Amino acid sequence: MRRKSSKIISVLAAAALLFSGCTYAPEDASSASVTESVNSDSSGVSSESISSSSNEVTTAEGETTTAENTVADGDYKYKFTLPALGGGLCSSAFFIAKENGYFDEEGLDVTLVSATPEVLKTGINNGTIPFTYGDFQYFQSMESGIQGTVVDGINTGCIQIIARADDDSINSAADLKGKTVCVNSIGGTPYQILNIWASSAGLVMDEDYKVVAYSDGNLQLEALKSGEVDVAAVWDPYGPKATESGDAKLLFDNGTDDEFSGRACCFLIASTKVLEEHPDEIAATIRALHKADEWIAENPEEAVDIVVDKGYQEVDDKELAAELLENYGYAELASGTHDVKGDVEFYVEKLNELGLLEETSDEFIANYYQDVDLNA
Repeated sequence: MRRKSSKIISVLAAAALLFSGCTYAPEDASSASVTESVNSDSSGVSSESISSSSNEVTTAEGETTTAENTVADGDYKYKFTLPALGGGLCSSAFFIAKENGYFDEEGLDVTLVSATPEVLKTGINNGTIPFTYGDFQYFQSMESGIQGTVVDGINTGCIQIIARADDDSINSAADLKGKTVCVNSIGGTPYQILNIWASSAGLVMDEDYKVVAYSDGNLQLEALKSGEVDVAAVWDPYGPKATESGDAKLLFDNGTDDEFSGRACCFLIASTKVLEEHPDEIAATIRALHKADEWIAENPEEAVDIVVDKGYQEVDDKELAAELLENYGYAELASGTHDVKGDVEFYVEKLNELGLLEETSDEFIANYYQDVDLNA
């Protein structure tokens, strides 16, 4: 029997993956290092927020403030900082919920911020940060000690695996044998999607194919075009940009593949402490995001305009960005009927097969998933 991939993420490394999600970048590519693949064995709401240098966050205006989650006064019931800045286009529900006033309608005084992985880890554990969000790669962080609970889905598939359009030697997962594949980060979600896809053909990373990392999606496309690598596993919008230009062909898309299509791959993670002590705060936030989901589904072009005009994203092709929003499953997520639990079980089983999670899907669901009563 061939070995499974060994577990690759330590507790701190897992925490560092909280926001290595998709990013919509403009055409200009900055310099970035290339990393070889490696295998190695791998932390509540109150009337006063905790204040220390370990929970500093940054607002959209670039100001440093303290992560907080408090019972509010006046028209609001809760006031908190929500680390949503720095995510990709698929984070648009947070931006629209803020700009269209859906958080306000639910009695939530929300400031969108960015935060370091260590601040996120601490805030989720002690409740000063009530929410974060991340792709299924975040499940490893939870198993490694971050006290979060999956409570909803954020968007469906946004990852593609592509090859050069004129390369007839690769058309399937089995054809990865002997090839070099680039990802945006070792251990990130495209990296894991790549390994899940390769495993469907019985292939094992390092034994059958080599993985290197370029920290910028544009650099990935340049490496593919130049022949430095044979295949690229990329976030939106890099896959669609490359295939529409004719430079690349699509091998796999987790938004359209029969096994992956329609599954949320990015999830809303609530602080377990806050979920236990203030479930109404969690429910109100989910309701606000569902309102944003519904509005985006009905108004994708306007959503792109808001996201760009308010400085949440730099977008060089608004038409493509609107098409991507249309494909992120917002309408179904807004309905509240999407099988988020089933999606979590699916990815846990895939990661378990690769040796990246220790718990079974039943164990993981029992420990790290909860259906939230949205009427709370």
